[in-house]
Amino acid sequence: MTGVDAGRELCRLLADPARPYRARWERRGPAYRGRALNQAAVAKVVAAYLVDRGVLAEFEESDWPRSRRDWVRSRLAGGVLTHLDLEVFMDAFEFADHDRDALRQHLEAQSGAGPTEMFTPGSVQLHGLPDRSAYAVERVLDLHSVGPTGLPSHHRTTVTIRARDDGVAEYLYLFDADTASVEVVKGGSADAPRPVGDGIWGVVVALEEPLAHGESCDLTYETTFAYAEPPPRRLRRAASVDARLIEMTVAFHPDRLPARVHQSTWARLSDGDALTSAAVTLDENHMATASWTVARAGLVGFSWTWD
Repeated sequence: MTGVDAGRELCRLLADPARPYRARWERRGPAYRGRALNQAAVAKVVAAYLVDRGVLAEFEESDWPRSRRDWVRSRLAGGVLTHLDLEVFMDAFEFADHDRDALRQHLEAQSGAGPTEMFTPGSVQLHGLPDRSAYAVERVLDLHSVGPTGLPSHHRTTVTIRARDDGVAEYLYLFDADTASVEVVKGGSADAPRPVGDGIWGVVVALEEPLAHGESCDLTYETTFAYAEPPPRRLRRAASVDARLIEMTVAFHPDRLPARVHQSTWARLSDGDALTSAAVTLDENHMATASWTVARAGLVGFSWTWD
């Protein structure tokens, strides 16, 4: 099985007149020229869903189906379909649980390779490091601070991990900043950052107590940056296939407030442009907060501009 198989099955379910999904897009435009699907109508349903979820501004809804036409077509074809893409379609059309499970299995099969592992940014060397498949990351809370110079100054993360095996004693934290130090303030202790790939660094966190199968614990750690040059103006997290809740807050120093902040999603680490982007307003403390309850193997976060 490949993503193409999942794309074909997704199209088959959307086109099936015996299922309620077809009626949803037919209300926005019937099939034409002998085609099973009206992809423009499908895109309109997805756009309306993204507005309801708050990841697309209302004024962008009418333009999204046209501007993202190639995105919709390529995902339905399946060749570049990710878990995040698939979840968007299934949520937009309110797929039944049994159809969701079947589609996920199609996509996760990956030519017989088994379930998709946690999202890994690029090619990394993890030999000798903790096995990330031994635990699930169920909840992530991030607080990211941007200082008066416009550079990231501090990052605090709390994760809830659940053991899939007995004797889980370590957690692996990956990040893409080579000028950072990490300190665990609750739940364990961290070693020094080490390079594990091109621009990717890893820190091994030793848990205070090993976890037995099914047990969980919270870890809180702080990352302090020392950038020599400004990094991209965004905060984003690669979501594992396990994460049930991701909550992120970005806080700006009052002497360096952004002109615009957007809540965004990306399908891949290599994507410079966001898949979805909705303007958000800072609160009285110059913060923006967002949460995601479904984010499978994609990236979520914020982007901003200074002028």
